Amino acid sequence: MAASARSVLALDYQRVIMCHGEVVEDGRDFTTSALAWLLE
Repeated sequence: MAASARSVLALDYQRVIMCHGEVVEDGRDFTTSALAWLLE
């Protein structure tokens, strides 16, 4: 899972669109924060 998290964080993106329709404009920060526990 940690390798997958690193792969996602290596992508160049700014926006995350959640499956329920919410758009997160600061997607990089959001994803980094959400996956931080995997990278500890």
